Formats: sequence, structure tokens, C-alpha cells
Amino acid sequence: MSYIETAFAHLAFAGKLYHLACEGRFKRDEIDIPLTFQDQSQDTVWVLPDKIFDTDDDLLLAFANSLSVAFGTAGIVLDSECGRRPNDIETEADQCRHLIYQIRNAFAHNMADPHWEIRNPKFQRVFEFGGLQIDLSDVNGKRFEYRDIGGLDVLECIKDFAIKNHLTKI
Repeated sequence: MSYIETAFAHLAFAGKLYHLACEGRFKRDEIDIPLTFQDQSQDTVWVLPDKIFDTDDDLLLAFANSLSVAFGTAGIVLDSECGRRPNDIETEADQCRHLIYQIRNAFAHNMADPHWEIRNPKFQRVFEFGGLQIDLSDVNGKRFEYRDIGGLDVLECIKDFAIKNHLTKI
């Protein structure tokens, strides 16, 4: 499995866990328990505390945060697998590549609280490629929201376009 496939599988897994949490399938009193974890090599032992969530909403927020971190990681991995960015934005592939970089920036500066960091006016624009139209003309400094790019699922579309147009190494 490539880094991209692994990152997007992790994103899908985080999405499934969040979905199950939203359905109430995880009970705080069953999951928020003391636990001792020993890694497979048996070299380290990690004792995890219990009662880290005060409310059921805190538990749900933890699942939402895990989804956000997985999303950011997928964006960062996709960016790293795409290689160099072109100086100019002339083709759909150029637009895709620069959009991926902007998503990466939003999470790389602060994974726990992603914000758009698009200071260069050249990138404060509408990105259009593969039937997508993503308007980042007025998001600089704002908190990242999935709807800014059209929804959670759109990162998968961006990845597919990048792979199809040979922007990635896979």
C-alpha cells in the first residue's frame, strides 16, 4: 500500500468511526476505561488513563477531531507525494497541484486548529479542474471547514484527479 492509499484508508476509517459515534454505537463508560497497552515488540508499555471525557459530547468531539486529523494527514501526504509545484497556474493539473498545497498549508501550520494560510494573492482564487470548482478567494486566515472545498468527500476527488493526471508518484 502506498503512503497515499494508507492515508486515505486511515481517513475512511476515521470517517467510519465518527459515523458510528454519531449513531451512539460507542458508549463512554465502555470506551473511557483504564487500559494498559503493550506494543507488538513488547518493548514498551503505555498505561492509558480512564475518565478522559467528561460528557458524551466530549467523546463525540474526540471522534470528530480524529477525523479532522486524518483529513489533514491525507492532505499533507497527498501534497508530499505530488512533488514540486509549478510556478505558474496554467492548466487544470496546475490548479489541482496548487489547491492540494493550500489544503496542506491549512493543516500543517496547526493540525489541532487548521486555518487557511493563503497570503499570496495568486492563490486567493477559484480553482477549477476535473469538474470541481473550489473558491479560496476569501478564506485566508479563516478556520478550515470541509465545506470550503465542497465537503469531506471532495478530497477523494482531488486525489483521484491528481493520480489520473500523474501529479503523484503512484
